[in-house]
Amino acid sequence: MRRTFADILNSAKVDVAAEYRSLHMLVYERGGFCADMEEHFGWMPFAGTAYNLRDFNNRNGFDFEECKSSDDLDYLLCFCEYVYNFATRLNCRFDCGSVRSSNVIRHIIALTEKIRYRFVQDGGLWVLVLANERIVAAAEVAPKAAGNDLFRYDYRGYKGDLEGKRKILSTLAMALEPYRSELAVVAKQFSCDYFCLVNNLNIRHNNVNPADSRNYKELIALMPADELEEWYDTVRDMSAAAFLLLEYKKHAEDIGDLKRG
Repeated sequence: MRRTFADILNSAKVDVAAEYRSLHMLVYERGGFCADMEEHFGWMPFAGTAYNLRDFNNRNGFDFEECKSSDDLDYLLCFCEYVYNFATRLNCRFDCGSVRSSNVIRHIIALTEKIRYRFVQDGGLWVLVLANERIVAAAEVAPKAAGNDLFRYDYRGYKGDLEGKRKILSTLAMALEPYRSELAVVAKQFSCDYFCLVNNLNIRHNNVNPADSRNYKELIALMPADELEEWYDTVRDMSAAAFLLLEYKKHAEDIGDLKRG
Protein backbone atom coordinates (compact mmCIF):
# COMPACT_ATOMS: atom_id res chain seq x y z
CA MET A 1 0.00 0.00 0.00
CA ARG A 2 1.28 3.46 -0.87
CA ARG A 3 2.27 5.43 2.23
CA THR A 4 0.14 8.42 3.18
CA PHE A 5 1.36 12.01 3.32
CA ALA A 6 1.36 11.81 7.15
CA ASP A 7 3.28 8.50 7.11
CA ILE A 8 5.99 10.01 4.94
CA LEU A 9 6.38 13.13 7.07
CA ASN A 10 6.32 11.31 10.41
CA SER A 11 8.94 8.78 9.33
CA ALA A 12 11.32 11.26 7.73
CA LYS A 13 14.77 11.58 9.30
CA VAL A 14 16.58 14.87 9.64
CA ASP A 15 18.54 15.60 6.47
CA VAL A 16 21.18 18.14 7.49
CA ALA A 17 22.13 18.96 3.89
CA ALA A 18 18.50 19.55 2.92
CA GLU A 19 17.91 21.76 5.96
CA TYR A 20 21.02 23.79 5.17
CA ARG A 21 19.95 24.31 1.54
CA SER A 22 16.47 25.44 2.58
CA LEU A 23 17.80 28.01 5.05
CA HIS A 24 20.39 29.17 2.52
CA MET A 25 17.68 29.85 -0.08
CA LEU A 26 15.55 31.69 2.48
CA VAL A 27 18.44 33.98 3.36
CA TYR A 28 20.31 34.47 0.07
CA GLU A 29 17.85 34.05 -2.81
CA ARG A 30 16.76 37.23 -4.60
CA GLY A 31 14.74 39.35 -2.19
CA GLY A 32 15.82 37.17 0.72
CA PHE A 33 16.66 38.14 4.28
CA CYS A 34 20.30 38.95 3.49
CA ALA A 35 19.17 42.23 1.91
CA ASP A 36 17.89 43.38 5.31
CA MET A 37 21.06 42.19 7.02
CA GLU A 38 23.15 44.27 4.64
CA GLU A 39 20.96 47.38 4.80
CA HIS A 40 20.78 47.57 8.59
CA PHE A 41 24.12 46.00 9.50
CA GLY A 42 25.39 49.14 11.22
CA TRP A 43 22.70 48.85 13.89
CA MET A 44 23.81 45.39 15.01
CA PRO A 45 25.37 45.54 18.53
CA PHE A 46 27.85 42.82 17.56
CA ALA A 47 29.05 44.64 14.43
CA GLY A 48 32.18 45.88 16.19
CA THR A 49 34.39 47.95 13.89
CA ALA A 50 33.42 46.09 10.72
CA TYR A 51 32.64 48.48 7.85
CA ASN A 52 29.75 46.45 6.44
CA LEU A 53 28.36 42.92 6.38
CA ARG A 54 30.95 41.66 3.91
CA ASP A 55 33.76 43.05 6.06
CA PHE A 56 32.16 41.45 9.14
CA ASN A 57 31.95 38.08 7.39
CA ASN A 58 35.55 38.26 6.16
CA ARG A 59 36.87 39.14 9.61
CA ASN A 60 35.05 36.24 11.28
CA GLY A 61 35.32 33.60 8.59
CA PHE A 62 31.57 33.45 7.93
CA ASP A 63 31.37 32.03 4.41
CA PHE A 64 27.75 30.90 4.47
CA GLU A 65 26.79 32.82 1.32
CA GLU A 66 29.45 31.10 -0.77
CA CYS A 67 28.77 27.69 0.78
CA LYS A 68 25.46 26.65 -0.77
CA SER A 69 25.48 23.09 0.57
CA SER A 70 26.74 21.35 3.71
CA ASP A 71 25.96 18.14 5.57
CA ASP A 72 27.93 19.21 8.67
CA LEU A 73 25.63 19.61 11.69
CA ASP A 74 27.96 22.04 13.50
CA TYR A 75 28.08 24.23 10.40
CA LEU A 76 24.27 24.20 10.17
CA LEU A 77 24.01 25.16 13.86
CA CYS A 78 26.46 28.02 13.36
CA PHE A 79 24.50 29.21 10.31
CA CYS A 80 21.28 29.15 12.35
CA GLU A 81 22.92 31.17 15.14
CA TYR A 82 24.34 33.67 12.65
CA VAL A 83 20.99 34.33 10.98
CA TYR A 84 18.91 34.17 14.16
CA ASN A 85 20.97 36.83 15.94
CA PHE A 86 20.50 39.20 12.99
CA ALA A 87 16.80 38.37 12.66
CA THR A 88 15.87 38.84 16.31
CA ARG A 89 17.65 42.20 16.49
CA LEU A 90 16.15 43.38 13.22
CA ASN A 91 12.67 42.17 14.10
CA CYS A 92 12.67 44.12 17.35
CA ARG A 93 14.09 47.34 15.95
CA PHE A 94 12.83 47.85 12.41
CA ASP A 95 9.29 47.54 11.11
CA CYS A 96 10.61 47.38 7.56
CA GLY A 97 12.32 44.07 8.27
CA SER A 98 9.60 42.53 10.38
CA VAL A 99 7.99 40.33 7.71
CA ARG A 100 11.15 38.73 6.38
CA SER A 101 12.82 38.53 9.78
CA SER A 102 9.69 37.00 11.33
CA ASN A 103 9.60 34.38 8.57
CA VAL A 104 13.27 33.57 9.14
CA ILE A 105 12.77 33.28 12.90
CA ARG A 106 9.80 30.94 12.46
CA HIS A 107 11.76 28.80 10.02
CA ILE A 108 14.81 28.53 12.29
CA ILE A 109 12.73 27.75 15.38
CA ALA A 110 10.93 24.97 13.49
CA LEU A 111 14.28 23.64 12.26
CA THR A 112 15.97 23.69 15.65
CA GLU A 113 13.00 21.99 17.31
CA LYS A 114 13.19 19.33 14.62
CA ILE A 115 16.83 18.59 15.41
CA ARG A 116 16.17 18.91 19.17
CA TYR A 117 18.13 22.08 19.86
CA ARG A 118 17.02 25.27 21.52
CA PHE A 119 18.27 28.85 21.79
CA VAL A 120 19.63 30.33 25.01
CA GLN A 121 21.42 33.60 25.62
CA ASP A 122 25.14 33.62 26.31
CA GLY A 123 27.02 36.89 26.61
CA GLY A 124 24.27 38.86 24.88
CA LEU A 125 24.08 36.50 21.89
CA TRP A 126 21.73 33.65 21.07
CA VAL A 127 23.42 30.23 20.91
CA LEU A 128 22.07 26.74 20.31
CA VAL A 129 22.26 23.95 22.87
CA LEU A 130 21.00 20.40 22.78
CA ALA A 131 17.52 20.15 24.33
CA ASN A 132 18.25 17.73 27.19
CA GLU A 133 14.85 16.71 28.62
CA ARG A 134 16.17 16.49 32.18
CA ILE A 135 17.61 19.98 31.95
CA VAL A 136 14.39 21.29 30.40
CA ALA A 137 12.44 19.96 33.40
CA ALA A 138 14.86 21.51 35.90
CA ALA A 139 15.00 24.86 34.10
CA GLU A 140 11.21 25.11 34.24
CA VAL A 141 11.27 25.18 38.06
CA ALA A 142 14.58 26.99 38.60
CA PRO A 143 14.92 30.79 38.76
CA LYS A 144 15.11 32.19 35.24
CA ALA A 145 18.81 33.08 35.34
CA ALA A 146 19.74 29.69 36.80
CA GLY A 147 17.60 27.94 34.20
CA ASN A 148 19.47 29.74 31.44
CA ASP A 149 22.79 28.72 33.04
CA LEU A 150 21.68 25.08 33.13
CA PHE A 151 21.03 25.24 29.39
CA ARG A 152 24.05 27.24 28.24
CA TYR A 153 26.40 24.83 30.01
CA ASP A 154 25.68 22.48 27.09
CA TYR A 155 26.73 25.01 24.45
CA ARG A 156 29.25 23.26 22.21
CA GLY A 157 31.58 26.25 22.58
CA TYR A 158 32.16 25.24 26.21
CA LYS A 159 33.42 21.77 25.33
CA GLY A 160 36.88 21.58 26.88
CA ASP A 161 36.57 25.09 28.36
CA LEU A 162 37.03 24.30 32.05
CA GLU A 163 37.13 27.94 33.07
CA GLY A 164 33.89 28.72 31.25
CA LYS A 165 32.17 25.72 32.80
CA ARG A 166 33.59 26.54 36.23
CA LYS A 167 32.04 30.01 36.13
CA ILE A 168 28.62 28.60 35.26
CA LEU A 169 28.81 25.98 38.02
CA SER A 170 29.91 28.60 40.54
CA THR A 171 26.89 30.73 39.65
CA LEU A 172 24.56 27.74 39.98
CA ALA A 173 26.05 26.87 43.38
CA MET A 174 25.52 30.45 44.49
CA ALA A 175 21.87 30.24 43.44
CA LEU A 176 21.41 27.03 45.43
CA GLU A 177 23.33 28.08 48.55
CA PRO A 178 20.37 29.91 50.21
CA TYR A 179 18.33 26.67 49.94
CA ARG A 180 21.01 24.40 51.36
CA SER A 181 19.10 23.56 54.54
CA GLU A 182 15.87 22.97 52.61
CA LEU A 183 17.67 20.66 50.21
CA ALA A 184 19.13 18.71 53.12
CA VAL A 185 15.63 18.08 54.48
CA VAL A 186 14.58 16.11 51.40
CA ALA A 187 17.97 14.66 50.39
CA LYS A 188 20.59 14.97 53.12
CA GLN A 189 23.29 12.83 51.48
CA PHE A 190 22.71 14.43 48.10
CA SER A 191 23.01 17.92 49.57
CA CYS A 192 26.19 16.98 51.41
CA ASP A 193 27.74 15.47 48.28
CA TYR A 194 26.76 18.39 46.04
CA PHE A 195 28.24 21.11 48.23
CA CYS A 196 31.31 18.97 48.89
CA LEU A 197 31.93 18.80 45.13
CA VAL A 198 31.42 22.51 44.44
CA ASN A 199 33.76 23.35 47.31
CA ASN A 200 36.51 20.90 46.40
CA LEU A 201 36.61 20.69 42.59
CA ASN A 202 38.15 24.12 42.02
CA ILE A 203 34.70 25.60 41.41
CA ARG A 204 33.97 27.92 44.32
CA HIS A 205 37.46 27.86 45.83
CA ASN A 206 40.95 27.70 44.43
CA ASN A 207 41.79 24.08 45.11
CA VAL A 208 44.85 23.89 42.84
CA ASN A 209 47.17 26.49 44.38
CA PRO A 210 49.59 24.92 46.91
CA ALA A 211 50.03 28.33 48.53
CA ASP A 212 46.41 28.16 49.68
CA SER A 213 46.87 25.56 52.41
CA ARG A 214 43.25 25.77 53.50
CA ASN A 215 41.71 24.90 50.13
CA TYR A 216 44.48 23.10 48.24
CA LYS A 217 43.59 19.58 47.07
CA GLU A 218 46.51 17.70 45.51
CA LEU A 219 44.16 15.19 43.90
CA ILE A 220 42.36 17.98 42.05
CA ALA A 221 45.55 19.84 41.15
CA LEU A 222 46.96 16.71 39.50
CA MET A 223 43.72 15.53 37.91
CA PRO A 224 43.75 15.37 34.08
CA ALA A 225 41.60 18.05 32.41
CA ASP A 226 39.26 15.56 30.73
CA GLU A 227 38.58 13.80 34.03
CA LEU A 228 37.90 17.11 35.78
CA GLU A 229 35.52 18.06 32.99
CA GLU A 230 33.58 14.83 33.55
CA TRP A 231 33.20 15.81 37.22
CA TYR A 232 32.05 19.26 36.17
CA ASP A 233 29.39 17.68 33.95
CA THR A 234 28.25 15.62 36.93
CA VAL A 235 27.98 18.75 39.07
CA ARG A 236 25.83 20.45 36.42
CA ASP A 237 23.49 17.44 36.39
CA MET A 238 23.36 17.50 40.19
CA SER A 239 22.55 21.22 40.08
CA ALA A 240 19.58 20.42 37.86
CA ALA A 241 18.50 17.64 40.21
CA ALA A 242 18.75 20.02 43.17
CA PHE A 243 16.23 22.42 41.65
CA LEU A 244 13.85 19.54 40.99
CA LEU A 245 14.22 18.33 44.58
CA LEU A 246 13.46 21.82 45.88
CA GLU A 247 10.33 21.86 43.73
CA TYR A 248 9.33 18.49 45.19
CA LYS A 249 9.78 19.88 48.72
CA LYS A 250 7.05 22.45 48.03
CA HIS A 251 4.61 19.58 47.64
CA ALA A 252 6.01 17.24 50.31
CA GLU A 253 3.65 18.45 53.05
CA ASP A 254 0.60 18.04 50.80
CA ILE A 255 1.79 14.55 49.87
CA GLY A 256 2.12 13.71 53.57
CA ASP A 257 -1.43 14.90 54.23
CA LEU A 258 -2.68 12.82 51.30
CA LYS A 259 -0.92 9.72 52.60
CA ARG A 260 -2.36 10.18 56.09
CA GLY A 261 -5.82 10.90 54.78
